[in-house]
Amino acid sequence: EMKTVTFTNIMQCDKQRNLTFNSDKKKYYQESLSGTSAQDVQKLKKGGYVTMTGSVTDTGNRAKLFGYDAKHLKQTFTITPSKDACMKDSLTVEMEGWYADLPEFTCPMKRKAQDFQMDNKCYDEVIDEVKGAITGFALKEIKKITMQGQTITLEEEVISLNKTTLADSLFEAPANYTAANTLKE
Repeated sequence: EMKTVTFTNIMQCDKQRNLTFNSDKKKYYQESLSGTSAQDVQKLKKGGYVTMTGSVTDTGNRAKLFGYDAKHLKQTFTITPSKDACMKDSLTVEMEGWYADLPEFTCPMKRKAQDFQMDNKCYDEVIDEVKGAITGFALKEIKKITMQGQTITLEEEVISLNKTTLADSLFEAPANYTAANTLKE
């Protein structure tokens, strides 16, 4: 029987960080949105390389969601590791969703070497050969991630979109949560 695990994700563009909360384990993982610094990479073991291939398709479908013009995009990409890579198995990701350009939400996400590793002490060089990119904020998105013959489906959907000032304390981990060293943890 498959267990459903619910994560809560908070992306803070102003602080260039992403927080992921696991309420079952009472843990949270914090990562930088600004990319990996050269100093951080120097502390890690160098693996091999991973090659990302794939493409983005604009279906041409459009809809008005939350007052924004949204476009329906699909992307498939595969990450294939070299023999000496930290990452040992290929990974395929299929994404499909509705995306809107939100002028007040400018939060560039840079790929980091660790994004493709299960071991947070080792990194692989990333060769990005993906044609196109999904642009815009995901209002509804389904991701299917396949690795080692198993598929995980992640569904995310915006249920409310409001522009308001919120207290910083709303974005901190609860006192009874502990920090995780990796997203997998």
